[in-house]
Amino acid sequence: MRCSSNDDIYPMRKKTINRFCLQILPQIHHKIQWLNIEASSMKRILLSNEYPNLYGLGLYNVKKHTIERLFTDEPSLAHILKTQISTLILKISQKQFFFEDSKLNMFSCVLNVFTNLRCLNFDPCYCMEVEPITFNYQVNQNFSSTILRELHMNVKAIDHCLCILDGRFSQLEKFYVNIDMISRYTSTVIISKQSTICFLNQIHLPSNEEISHTFSTFKYNRVISCVDYFPKQDNGRCHIYSHPYTMKHYKNITNNFPSGLFKCVREISLFDERPFEHEFFIRIVQAFPYLTKLSLNNKEPQQYKQCQKIEDENSQKYSIIKYPYLTELILFNVHNDYIEQFLDETKTRLPNNVIFCVKYEPLRCVTHNFTRNTTRANCAKLKDLFIYDRDIGYSQQIVTYFPYLKAR
Repeated sequence: MRCSSNDDIYPMRKKTINRFCLQILPQIHHKIQWLNIEASSMKRILLSNEYPNLYGLGLYNVKKHTIERLFTDEPSLAHILKTQISTLILKISQKQFFFEDSKLNMFSCVLNVFTNLRCLNFDPCYCMEVEPITFNYQVNQNFSSTILRELHMNVKAIDHCLCILDGRFSQLEKFYVNIDMISRYTSTVIISKQSTICFLNQIHLPSNEEISHTFSTFKYNRVISCVDYFPKQDNGRCHIYSHPYTMKHYKNITNNFPSGLFKCVREISLFDERPFEHEFFIRIVQAFPYLTKLSLNNKEPQQYKQCQKIEDENSQKYSIIKYPYLTELILFNVHNDYIEQFLDETKTRLPNNVIFCVKYEPLRCVTHNFTRNTTRANCAKLKDLFIYDRDIGYSQQIVTYFPYLKAR
């Protein structure tokens, strides 16, 4: 499968699939332990060879009836799916309309098809537009597992967690859940490890104190909550997680971020309707020392631009921020100040081999039409440049300013 810079998944070209199945897989099939496959290529790839050591499968752009038809259309897949696959990531195609029970039916079908699952990540998407699972209490929920130990999923309301934690998953040890909505009148709150709770068009937005009180009975884990309200979007968000934080990603960090040390996190996204100042990025790099991927969404200009002015020995020097492990930087929906924040060598020092995703005009503006000296050093370190809104080609000016861009 092909993955774009904004994490969209696309099918491989037919010629590429043929070469992969006929030339590459026959040489390595017996060594493969994990496969990530775009759904339209699944049957072709899985049936082209035997995979004696395969235990993990990532299926992307899965449509409603894909799982249901696996056994009826291709019974030869039964052995692989039923007995070998113990870890599954299933990402549902976003280009579909789902009735209320559709995703719940898919979830139930997955558990019936993949009967050896120990770990299931069902539809791992944190996009607000993606509809989570809704549990209908009037209908018998016919799904269970006696061996599943780890589950990742999105649900509509916090009470729906009760359907997961009512004993039908008797061996469940870890439950990572994103919850779409919660109100102050929710009767029961159950959370384990990490949860993201979003408030959309709510009259009352609970405070940190109210939410923390909800988890006062948790004896073995410290639960941290962070509430933000965004007037321009007319919504609020609350992020709740248990400490220590063990997930590899942390989404939608704002200025209200409570800091801390997150050694497991590798990917973060930043969003706010208030500007991110230089000090905020110092907090970020201190909190996430092993950060590899950073995405930023903020259209507000910085109020206090940091400029290093060395007038004498007593003048104040602003800290240059270093991201030693960063490999991907995404600045599509941002004010120009944040492009400058990362490219200006007096503010930030990027490592070598960073993939940079940005729009053309803001990049051209910040670099003074690719001539600015203070941004030249960081631009010279970029391994690849993805321009969101146009194909810039490789003019002599671009090649000179970005000398290490790999050919695409």
